[in-house]
Amino acid sequence: LYKAKKSQNTMNAQDMEKELVEFFSKDHDPIDIGKKHNQSFPIYPGEVVILQAPPKSMKTMLLQNWVNDFKRPTYFVEMEMSPRQIWMRFVMMENNWSEEELREHYKKYANGISQEFDWLTVDYNSCYPHELKKRIMMLPRKPEIVVIDHMGLLRSQKSDNNMKVEEASQALMELAVQNNIIVFAVSEITKTAFAEGMNIASAKGSFRIAYNANKVLSLTPFKDENNLIKALRVESTANREKEHLDVNLSVKGAKIS
Repeated sequence: LYKAKKSQNTMNAQDMEKELVEFFSKDHDPIDIGKKHNQSFPIYPGEVVILQAPPKSMKTMLLQNWVNDFKRPTYFVEMEMSPRQIWMRFVMMENNWSEEELREHYKKYANGISQEFDWLTVDYNSCYPHELKKRIMMLPRKPEIVVIDHMGLLRSQKSDNNMKVEEASQALMELAVQNNIIVFAVSEITKTAFAEGMNIASAKGSFRIAYNANKVLSLTPFKDENNLIKALRVESTANREKEHLDVNLSVKGAKIS
């Protein structure tokens, strides 16, 4: 009744073996967020990492610390904080300054630090998930890392929150695979997870988030007697590979280590 056409996504055993050989023959350069904590948790190009955490738990600051450590070409989509707040944090963590030291510097000097961040592009405009690929193509340099803060703030024509988040997670998976880049995305958690603890089903919205992600990291904050965050625990809740991550991080100003 119709002419059959072989799909480009259909592969036989020989095709799959060839792709695996090509993977091991290439010099892949992953980022390893567990390395300085004597753990191994490599993240390869083509992977999506979901960071889930309660509100006000330094998710954005943690991601800023990670990308600043690696200094790979990074496209950071920030839809919650202002340019002033983001830049203050980056400068403080790069120079290990307090807010007072940063203020004193910029009272005396108008610039002098931005050249250390030629690897960074921050986009403060929300967009539809499918528009991310076009925005990346328009950049003067292709990023190796894309950060989405956060998934729930991406635009959508869907009114149902589950469908909205499912659309975003599917688009991020395709973005990572088709462009061979690493994608970090922040996800809100449900009220139940906030009260009882996080697991693979804790992300707010569609359970499809966990299916589309290669790795899911759960972030738990610990506060001092003044209700200020003093430490963070980052644990891998799900990973398609064999590695596991479970690290305790100390917070000192804008520096998380």
